[in-house]
Amino acid sequence: MKRTVFIEDNTLSLVQYTRDDDMDLYNCTSDIDTQRGFNSKFDSEFPPDASCFPFSQDISQFPFWAAIYDKINKNIVGVIRLSPPPYDDCDLAIWIYKPYRNMKYGTRAFRLGVIHCLDNMKLKKVGAGCYKSNAASRKMLSKIGFIRDEANDSHETDAFTGAPIMQQAYLITKKDIKSFDPSNGY
Repeated sequence: MKRTVFIEDNTLSLVQYTRDDDMDLYNCTSDIDTQRGFNSKFDSEFPPDASCFPFSQDISQFPFWAAIYDKINKNIVGVIRLSPPPYDDCDLAIWIYKPYRNMKYGTRAFRLGVIHCLDNMKLKKVGAGCYKSNAASRKMLSKIGFIRDEANDSHETDAFTGAPIMQQAYLITKKDIKSFDPSNGY
């Protein structure tokens, strides 16, 4: 695999995302669980049209957009991306492909992404968000060391039910990152 490696550990590398990765990301965003996690309906054919998120976005606008590479099994297992500037309102997002969910890839990759943003990109803080109903994402953020940032919660309309929902905001700084525990896989 010949891609720029942003950061890695013994088992995972966060590597340069390319448009060759779009089909896997498309399949992930077509999954109803992914759509609920991002509160957006996605029903476009592949290749998606230019208005379809995240395919409508120019990769070069993003300071960090990476494929998550499992070095042991030699598979791309997901995607991680930092929102474009301004950095005072940055948001790190992750998509783990369905066959690789609940295998701790998300926690390990998100932690690597946070370290990359804080150490290599020299950001002072990294933000993230998830819906209250997304227990797996809340657990992942807590394991890494994110703290709630209630002042930046956002109230939205559920794309599936029309009911009001809230996206909970989280923040992390370098001092908040919890130590890696290899016995737990994160």
